Order: sequence, then C-alpha cells, then structure tokens
Amino acid sequence: MLVLRRWPWLILALVLSIVYIGLDLNGSSVGVWSASESAEPPKGLLVFKPRAIRSDEWCVWTPLAVSQARQHPRFPAQNSNVGAGKAPLLLNLPVAYYTTFFRPQLWGFFLWRFERGFSALWACKIFGLLFASAWFLRRIGVRDPLMVGSGALCIFFSAFVQWWFSSPTMLPELVATWMLLTGCCLTFFERGEIWQTLAAVFGFVYFGANFVLCLYPSFQLPLIVLSIGICAGKLIELPSEGRRGRTGLLITALALCALLVSLLPLWFDLRSTLATVAATHYPG
Repeated sequence: MLVLRRWPWLILALVLSIVYIGLDLNGSSVGVWSASESAEPPKGLLVFKPRAIRSDEWCVWTPLAVSQARQHPRFPAQNSNVGAGKAPLLLNLPVAYYTTFFRPQLWGFFLWRFERGFSALWACKIFGLLFASAWFLRRIGVRDPLMVGSGALCIFFSAFVQWWFSSPTMLPELVATWMLLTGCCLTFFERGEIWQTLAAVFGFVYFGANFVLCLYPSFQLPLIVLSIGICAGKLIELPSEGRRGRTGLLITALALCALLVSLLPLWFDLRSTLATVAATHYPG
C-alpha cells in the first residue's frame, strides 16, 4: 500500500503497459502499405486509420527496424540498408550494443518477437511520457492529483508532441527522459538520505544517456536550457548561509562526468560516421 500511495502514477503506467504489450497493440501507420494495395481496411486495425503524413514512421523508421531484425546476426551496429558506417547507432534503432542498456524502450526487440517488441516501444512512448510528466510535475511542486493528471494529459496531447510523436527522433522518449533526469538533478539540491542521492545520481546518468542518445539537437538544446533555468531557480531558493547549494553543484558536476564517461566508448566508435554525416546535406 505504501508503494501505491507514493508511486500511483508508476503503478498505473506499468499496469497499462503490461496490458498494452500483452495485446500486441501499437499506434503505427504501417497500414498505409496495405491500404495502397487494397481498398479494404488493414488487418488488425482496431481504431482510427493509418495516416500517410506519418511517413517518417511507416516509410523510414519501421522499415529500418525490420531490416535490423532480419540481419545475421540480428541488430548489427553496421547495416548498409540503413546507411554508411555505424548509422544504426544514430537513428534510434535497436542495436546489439552496450548503449541499449540505457534504452528500455528498445529492450522488447531483444526479449520477444519483433511485433511484441514493437508494441513495447509504443507502450514506452505512451505510458512512459505520461508517467514522466506526472512525476516531473510533482517534483516541481504541483501537489493536487487532479492538476498532476490533467497536466500530464495536456503535455501528452499537446500539438507539438502529437505532431512529432512517431518520428525517428523519438520525441516522447526524449521529453520523458529529460523530465526524469531534470527531476533527479533537483534531488541533488535537497536534503535527504544518502541512498536517495545515490539513486538520483544513477537516474541522472541513466536517463541522461537515453536523452543524449535520442540525438536531435533541435529538440534537446532548448530543453537543456530549460533544465538549467529550473535548477538555477532551485538553487536561488536555498538559504544563502547553507552548504546545500555548493554540495548540489558538486554532485551535479560529478554526475555529468559519469554521464560523459558512460558515453565515451560510443564517441570513439561513431567518430568516422559523424564525419560522414557532417559532409552531407539534409535530408541526406
């Protein structure tokens, strides 16, 4: 009962995710492919209809993920169908590489058949964002459950989030991990048990790595600036005579160093691929 009282949004998100994944549901528009060949509704369609405007998903990301799954061995870091070098590491695709540890949204592809892994990805997009939004609103001081719930729904159904929801940039996961790492960072400036600080450091590094790996600077840079503003506001609120502010800044610096170290092997593996990307023009 204590867990239910303290983490109601997490419990709800987990229960809904289990049901969603168990039924192999997803919000993909891949039905556009079959709709182009037949006038009948795509098989397996429950509600709504595939949208051609979601081409970044059904025409780009999903076929690339299928290609990754059909390689031998599966989910390679190099796949000529995806692009030159180690392009799969740049496109938020399932890859048999150490960074997948930081990306639970992709674990399903390694644990189950492709369709169920695809459903798990969509469950993370939907329920992960809703949970992260509710938790983040609580962390910044919103206490009324109705306000928290309605606020999470407003974020989820906002026009910008819905427009980019299924693009390869993984906007829902990017926003969710940003909220989680920012919430963890706020913990550094609060008095608490040592285990709470250690858990916050782990969360900062873990969700921070996921956030970085989404790799879409146009979305990430404004959120980083917002994080700095939120943490700066928290720092200003602290008593001027206390040491908590300096301690919080020190922990933040150490957590950032740990985050950079965790991604250092990726940087060395990707340098040549990034050089290739830098020599292309959008959308190349």
